[in-house]
Amino acid sequence: MNLTSALRGLGAKEGQYMTLVLMEYCDAGNLLRVIDAGMFSLQKSSWNIRVVTRALLRTAIEIAQGMMHLHQLDIIHGDLKP
Repeated sequence: MNLTSALRGLGAKEGQYMTLVLMEYCDAGNLLRVIDAGMFSLQKSSWNIRVVTRALLRTAIEIAQGMMHLHQLDIIHGDLKP
């Protein structure tokens, strides 16, 4: 299947705009899985408070940087969740 037939299969028509989102597949899971596993919890993690805090802050910074990048491109994510 080529791109033209794939787009037609999605309902794209000549002269119309179509927005597609391509995402990298992350086989390590998602943020909710990490939270549920206790990575950011002192009670569930074998890490000390410094490492847990650093992991939490680094993750928050990466999310904020990603959202800032999207907003600079005038893209609104609209569905941010863990």
